[in-house]
This record gives sequence, structure tokens and C-alpha cells, in this order.
Amino acid sequence: MKNRQDKENIEENINITMDSLQGMQRAKANPFLYEKVMTRINTQTHSEAPEWDYGKSVKYALAMLLFLALNIATIVQISNDKTTTVKAADETSKQTSSQKESKGYFDDFINDTSYNNF
Repeated sequence: MKNRQDKENIEENINITMDSLQGMQRAKANPFLYEKVMTRINTQTHSEAPEWDYGKSVKYALAMLLFLALNIATIVQISNDKTTTVKAADETSKQTSSQKESKGYFDDFINDTSYNNF
């Protein structure tokens, strides 16, 4: 019973679709459309294509070179500062080791000699 109703619904939908096609005509276009399209395709040259803007590309290249140069200069400066800091720290540690060793901040608390002990 269900198959019979499905077949009737399908046939009804087919009939509705076929009826909607009645009265349709082929789309009409300009008779010279094909010739216009083919002429435009054949006459298009490379001169109509956009040109490469060398001025902009040179400006971008120079900006990038300047950016790279500044980064390299910064890295060199930082590495020089670190080596001088390390040298200064080594000299300072040599001087303090020759002098009396200073007490650390937490030495009082570790050795129970703090002022809180009663």
C-alpha cells in the first residue's frame, strides 16, 4: 500500500515538473555576441596587463634591508654588552673573594641567630 502511494507521488511530481516546462523557449542572445567575445580574446595583448611597479618594490626592498640592518646592529650591541657584563662580574667576584666573605640575607634565619629568637 505504501509503495503504491510513493509511486503515485513520484508520478505526480514528474507531471508537475513536465507541465512547468511547457511554454519555455530557448534564451535569445545578441547574434554578434560570439564574434565580440572571440575578437576581444584575440586582440588582448600584454600591454593591457598591469605593469610591475618597480618603484614600490625597490622601496619595500630598501625598507626590509634597513630593518635587517637595525636588527643585526641590535644583536651585536647586546652581545657586546653581555660580554662586558660578564667580564665586569668576573672582576667583581675576584675582588670580593679576596675580601672577607659577606653574610647572606638568609644566613641569620638559617643559623637561628635572628632577632625573633627569645
